[in-house]
Amino acid sequence: MQAAIRIRASAMLEAGRAGPLTRAASVAWSAVAARSLVRRVSVDVALVTIGGATLGGSGKTSLAIACARALREAGARVAFVGHAYRATPGRARVVAGTDRLCDVGDDALFAARELHGDGVPVVVGPSRADALALAASMSDVCVVDGLVQAAPRAALSLLAVDPGAPWGAGACPPAGDLRAPVRALVSAVDHVVPIVRSTPRLVSSARAGQALPSLVGGSVGVLTACGHPERFVAAARALGLRVTHVVRAPDHGPAPSALPHVDAWLASPECALHLEGRGVPTVELRSDVILPREVLAALSRVARSAHPSACFPTLDRRGAP
Repeated sequence: MQAAIRIRASAMLEAGRAGPLTRAASVAWSAVAARSLVRRVSVDVALVTIGGATLGGSGKTSLAIACARALREAGARVAFVGHAYRATPGRARVVAGTDRLCDVGDDALFAARELHGDGVPVVVGPSRADALALAASMSDVCVVDGLVQAAPRAALSLLAVDPGAPWGAGACPPAGDLRAPVRALVSAVDHVVPIVRSTPRLVSSARAGQALPSLVGGSVGVLTACGHPERFVAAARALGLRVTHVVRAPDHGPAPSALPHVDAWLASPECALHLEGRGVPTVELRSDVILPREVLAALSRVARSAHPSACFPTLDRRGAP
C-alpha cells in the first residue's frame, strides 16, 4: 500500500496539477525551496555540487559520476559523496560494490561500481555532513550528488536538466515536480547542463553472471524505480524491443515481490540493482553522459586549483561535438 501511494504521488507530481489549492500550496513550497537550495558546508576541500532541476529523472547522478571520473583523469584526488536516499548507512562509510541497497541506497551503490576502476571512493553517511567529513579526509575535491549549492560557495556548481523537459511539470509540489523556482535554480549554479547521452547499448547485468539474452522477438519487461519512467520506456521501444510489461516501482525502490513472466527484464543500471538476487534474466540499457566543453573546461580549472600538478586530458568522446 505504501509503495502504491508513493508511485501515485510521483506520477501526479510529474504530470502536474492545476487546481487552485495546489497552486497556492505550490507558491508556499516555492518560497521555502528557494531558500533551501544553498546549504552550509564546513570542509576544507574544493566542492563540485550536482543538483537536479526536478525531484527525479534529471540525470544528476550520472552527471556527477562523469564529473568525478573527469576530475580523477585530470590527476585530482576525488571523492564522491552520495545521498543514500531510502537507506540507513548507520555511520559515514566508503561504499563497496557488494554492499546492500538498504545500507547505502541504489544511486550510491551504482556510483561505487561505476567509479571503482577509477579509484574514486564513494561515501555515504547518516547525514551529508558526516559523509562530507569522511570524503574530505581522503580527497582534494569532493563531488556532491544532490547538493545544488554550498556556503561557502562551491568551486563549481552544476544543475542537471532533461533536454526535452528541463523544468518538469513547471511548478513546485504539490502542483508539479520542480525542485525550486526556475529563477532560483538558475541563479544558484554556474552551469545548467542538459543531459546528453551516447548511443544506448544493451549489457547483461554483471551481477547476474549470465549471457546477454536475445531480446529480438521475445517478451521484454521494463522495470523503473526512478522519476519520469516514460522516458526510459520510450528509449526501449525506440530500439525495436517488444515491451509487453512495464512495472513502475517507487523512486529508488524496492521492486515488487511478484513480477510478470517475461523473457528478460530491461532496466537502467540503477534500477537493475533492485532485481539482483531475484533469479530473473536482466539486461541493462546503458549510455554515457557526454560532458559539454564548457563543463570540461570548468572541471579543468577546479582540478588545477585543487591539485596544481594535475594536467587535464585532451578533449575526447566526453566532449560535446
